[in-house]
Amino acid sequence: MEHELLVKVARLYYLDECTQSQIAREIGVERSTVSRLLKKSRAEGIVKISIDEGHTKQAGIVEELRKKYTLKDIIIVKSGSEMYEEVHEKAHQYLQKVTNKSEIVGITWGKTLCDFSKYKLSIKKKKLNFIALTGGYGNLKEYTHINAMINNLSEMYNGRGYFIDFPLIMNSEPVKEEIYNSKFFRNIRNIWERLQTVVVGIGTFEKDINVLWESGLPAPKNMWSLLKTEEPVGEICTRFYDAKGRIIKTEIDKRKIGIEIERFREMRNVIGIAVGNKKINAIKTAINSNLINVLITDEKTGQSLLEA
Repeated sequence: MEHELLVKVARLYYLDECTQSQIAREIGVERSTVSRLLKKSRAEGIVKISIDEGHTKQAGIVEELRKKYTLKDIIIVKSGSEMYEEVHEKAHQYLQKVTNKSEIVGITWGKTLCDFSKYKLSIKKKKLNFIALTGGYGNLKEYTHINAMINNLSEMYNGRGYFIDFPLIMNSEPVKEEIYNSKFFRNIRNIWERLQTVVVGIGTFEKDINVLWESGLPAPKNMWSLLKTEEPVGEICTRFYDAKGRIIKTEIDKRKIGIEIERFREMRNVIGIAVGNKKINAIKTAINSNLINVLITDEKTGQSLLEA
């Protein structure tokens, strides 16, 4: 009879998450008796408590990163074959945690964010709206157009999508200015100015990591070589920055359709998603220059950031 009582109390407490006071009322005993029964259920092996060493390791990396870097939040997932899936899951969970209902969320373009936009969300806690932070890219068959990403996310969260039906780079500065001053784009710019939450990927200058090289941008032939002389270490939202976090200006900036990432330093939530040792300097600089204030990454990248 006592064995059944121990099992019942353990189930109520550990599985049903009832408080000891609630359990006491349920079975008609004092709260101190519930505490004694729980202790006995562990002693007799009815309840076996174990600690996942993986989560302990991740918690340790987070704690050390908090000591080294000034970040609002850090989320670390286990490195391995399933880490990208888990990174995207954690990013969606965090997004729902920190946003207000019906808030507009800004989204940048890139492989990481493309995959983020395609993630199959199982639990939707609130309605969210999404807006593109840049114009579109050239014909990249392997990647989703940013407007398609916005459509995926707005449908996922039962919200509204704000699209930019222009390429990232216009053919001339006057054409870009004409677009920026149009009634339609003034609305986009007003939303950009009010944004408090964005989700961004972090790129580098290397060809094998940054798909900007493949994007077919109508840029001057010598732009990449000129950009290289400024020693860029990272890229967010098509804006390159150097090791001191200074935004590198290029010849095509006057023709770009996109938010200025200096705005990110004023926002409540700038969620950076980045994985990989080749991105360490880019991530480190983005943190130190306040271009992101939340980092979602994996154990190996987190450990490398501690050693950088």
